[in-house]
Amino acid sequence: MKIPGRKQRNPIARAIDRRMKGSRNKAMAAAGVAAAAAAGVAAARLLRNRTSATVLHVQSDQSDGWVLTEDGASAPIERYPRKRQAVTAAREFAREHAPAVLNIHRTDGSVIRTHAYETE
Repeated sequence: MKIPGRKQRNPIARAIDRRMKGSRNKAMAAAGVAAAAAAGVAAARLLRNRTSATVLHVQSDQSDGWVLTEDGASAPIERYPRKRQAVTAAREFAREHAPAVLNIHRTDGSVIRTHAYETE
């Protein structure tokens, strides 16, 4: 039965849309996890194969700024007022000092991203 002014859809198409909605969200979440895992695997492979890789971190410091630090160093390489500036400079520094691994942290200290830079 048609209702005037209402678009009619095929009941099979409606059922497929209802069933696929959850699956689509799960697939997108799985793809995000897979991408993050792939970045972590690439960084781990780089560190395993090249023990001399420079490990860098972009982290929040206690005074409302961001710092670029290297593993094992007592002082930060550089300080920045904004995270975007710190990440841009860190990427350039990592490219210049390849092989390197760059870890970008949230303000709570957890890692958001890991980038691996290899020599060309």
